[in-house]
Amino acid sequence: RRAGGIACYFVHLGECEWAPVECAFSKFCGEKPLRKDLEAHEAACGSLKVPCNDCKMPLQRRALAEHSRDPAAPAFCLAKAIECPNAGCGERGTRAEMGVHRAACEHEEVACVFPRCDARKPRKGMLAHLTHSPHHNHLPAAVAHLLLSQGKANAALNRRVAALEGEKTALKTTSESEKRVAAAGEAEWVFNWRADGWGPVCSFESEVHDFGRGVVASCFLCPSDEPTFSHRMGVKFTQRVKCGVHAAFSILNKHDEIIDTDHYGTDAAPEEFDDDEVSHDLSPTAEEQATSVRADGSIRLSVKLRLFFDAAAA
Repeated sequence: RRAGGIACYFVHLGECEWAPVECAFSKFCGEKPLRKDLEAHEAACGSLKVPCNDCKMPLQRRALAEHSRDPAAPAFCLAKAIECPNAGCGERGTRAEMGVHRAACEHEEVACVFPRCDARKPRKGMLAHLTHSPHHNHLPAAVAHLLLSQGKANAALNRRVAALEGEKTALKTTSESEKRVAAAGEAEWVFNWRADGWGPVCSFESEVHDFGRGVVASCFLCPSDEPTFSHRMGVKFTQRVKCGVHAAFSILNKHDEIIDTDHYGTDAAPEEFDDDEVSHDLSPTAEEQATSVRADGSIRLSVKLRLFFDAAAA
């Protein structure tokens, strides 16, 4: 007990070791440890953001275990090193690399392609099974399966060629299109770019596009600073822009097909915008990560951006 008046009392409250105080991460923590325990609490607080040991993504400490082991987690770690589960293999790599490895692993158990055969063999033994099976139709069935697989691969290649031809045509007509939209007080561009997977902390940026009127922009993917999301996708302008905006943020699968899109505004009701950045926070699901990560570990993203300028300012 201290001697003194009310002023001394309040001074004491401000330094009392037994007074409950808010954690520095109180926005997400909610606990109020005693002042004497505050330092130890904050050092171990589950709301403290720490980097994952494998992918370096900053996450709340309480979410690290789920991030590392649970494929259903909003931001499942694809950089964690694991061993191929196939007996006799022993290959090690990241989860992202292991998906590619298992697609060709000679120890992976695969089903016989023959419709009336239920056999499952390691990939390295399937050819012998097909050529020496008592079912005389195994080899023709295998050939038919290979032809079917080749046909699917050719179809995918044709889709990609068609997409590239469409991009080529779009590039040829860009000049005329920009003249038309400039006259109408509108401008549009579709950003398509590559990022090195979902895991790394570093940012990935798209190409730069000049919309005219002094408006220049590019897109980016980076970690979100919101605790409930893992990533942020957005558009960054070189200067503050005042206009209406409709932005469609999309994730593409391995065939460049859209698997998820979120909108900021619409064409009919664009968002009133007066800033230098428009962004969208997201947490790709395990399924979206699996279908979007390519053989080299990269992903493809797309943002369709439409700007609506004040006609009087044209």
